[in-house]
Amino acid sequence: RSSGNAFGAALQRSLSDSGESPRLRMDLADCANVVVAMPAPDQDLVIGNLSANALRYADAGSDVQLRARRQGRRLVVEWRNRCSSLSPAERKRLLEPFFRSEQARLQHREGSGLGLSLVQAALDRCGGRMKIEFDDTLVTVRVSLPIVRR
Repeated sequence: RSSGNAFGAALQRSLSDSGESPRLRMDLADCANVVVAMPAPDQDLVIGNLSANALRYADAGSDVQLRARRQGRRLVVEWRNRCSSLSPAERKRLLEPFFRSEQARLQHREGSGLGLSLVQAALDRCGGRMKIEFDDTLVTVRVSLPIVRR
């Protein structure tokens, strides 16, 4: 199941392909040579989608933080940004295919509402996990992936 590529390289490749934003603050040193149990196309899907969402939905003028660290035999990657808060009902539906928040629809933001459900499916295939945490307007998306080798 391993792609043979270091996850840090996949992060750099995906972010450079998407035109890395100056608003994206990265701390990726801890994942430079980590190989995870996820095929390269799924790595690109997870990284690209979560990075694009964090940048797209961040409040104007705010930064997005992207951090990766080893935690035992797992690699934990976090995207953190400030954005308009979602209602508790909307938070529960974030992983539903085609779900888009009312604010995203009203602001005519790009998207089909499939991204997070595709990310979850990719993570499920390789034993990965995703947790989305809300603290008022601070949103943290945390992905945990099994490490194949360091």
